Amino acid sequence: MTTATSSIIETIFGIDDPGELSRISDALRARSKELESRKAWQFKRDDKVVFNSKASPKYLIGVTGVVKKVNKTRAIVAIGPDGGRFANSQPSCPFAIIDKI
Repeated sequence: MTTATSSIIETIFGIDDPGELSRISDALRARSKELESRKAWQFKRDDKVVFNSKASPKYLIGVTGVVKKVNKTRAIVAIGPDGGRFANSQPSCPFAIIDKI
């Protein structure tokens, strides 16, 4: 965690007004959504990807795959034999749980 992040978190914990906390929450949600929508442009067919720490089930973390199709909010990823119950399948994955290699 950076010093700036620590400072922001400390400031948030010092806020007593629920309305102000709600506005901060809305802004964070909007920013997160904006960043996720940018991620769609990052993926193309046949890109190699790895499942990140947001993946569930957790045994998918570190498993690699190949993008077969890119939709608006998800990618179809071909997973090899090391994918547990998803081995040799092509699940639809939200962009938040995969990173390009």
